[in-house]
Amino acid sequence: MQIAVEEAAREMERKMKMIQEIRAFDRTPTSTAKFVDLTSTAGFGFLCEMSIAELRERIALIKEEESRELEEKRGDILAEKVSYKKMIEQKLEAISHNRSVISQETAKSHG
Repeated sequence: MQIAVEEAAREMERKMKMIQEIRAFDRTPTSTAKFVDLTSTAGFGFLCEMSIAELRERIALIKEEESRELEEKRGDILAEKVSYKKMIEQKLEAISHNRSVISQETAKSHG
């Protein structure tokens, strides 16, 4: 009878250890992240398919092109602004010169 009790106790202890191991296994975090190859395409067979790496490269090229165009526009606007300012200054100079000529002519005719 005592042997049966000891055997039952050992069996119970073994089962408790198994339960503890199962619970410990359940508590450990598992990695759910999947590996993604950024250089491969989705594989749907479309002609326009591209990998994420190629897409990022094309976006960078487009941004660079847009930046270059923006700088070019800024340069054109600045050159146009300088040209317009120069034209206004020339017209003001011409007006000032004409006024001085007219005032000299009126002074000669009155004097």
